[in-house]
Amino acid sequence: MVAAHANIEVLQTELSGLYTRFVVCFLATALIIIGSCLLLIRQIYGKYEKAVSLEISTLNEKVNTLGSLNEQLAKLQQENATVKLNPDKETVRKRIITYLKDELIHLEVTEIAFFFLDGATVNIITYHNKKYSTTLSLDELMKQLDDELFYRANRQFIISLNCIKTIYVYGKNQLKIVVSPEPEEAILISKNKVSEFKKWLDR
Repeated sequence: MVAAHANIEVLQTELSGLYTRFVVCFLATALIIIGSCLLLIRQIYGKYEKAVSLEISTLNEKVNTLGSLNEQLAKLQQENATVKLNPDKETVRKRIITYLKDELIHLEVTEIAFFFLDGATVNIITYHNKKYSTTLSLDELMKQLDDELFYRANRQFIISLNCIKTIYVYGKNQLKIVVSPEPEEAILISKNKVSEFKKWLDR
């Protein structure tokens, strides 16, 4: 009985030692596994963080480039708007070259009272009632003249604002323009252009 009791105590002591070593090994293994996992996660996160940082840096560069392009576009639009609001005065004709026999003459547009189409010829009449001709058509002239000073009254006449003396109501909602010097034909504004003509006068 005594021997059996002694053997049980030895076995319990050995089992207790084995349990302690098992717990210690288990804890050590768990710590190693956890540490390894943390290191692995850290490495993976580091690579992911670098990739994200690189992508963010690339996106920032693209955003900066896009912002620069938007600024340039805004400047161009502003310049175009300025050009439209303030047209280049060099594109507006200031004088017209014509001939009188063998003499080359340049007429300032401020000297011209009106242009009129006589057959196939466009004639120029100055405020001094001098007559010249030009190879330009009335359509071409209207594209080149200052539209604040000259108006296309009809198919035959382009008149200067400063040559208008009197405006009469004529016929059915038409207007008759009396200018100086007076042309041989009456200058009539059709009813379809009366509103446009009034707006031109009222600038």
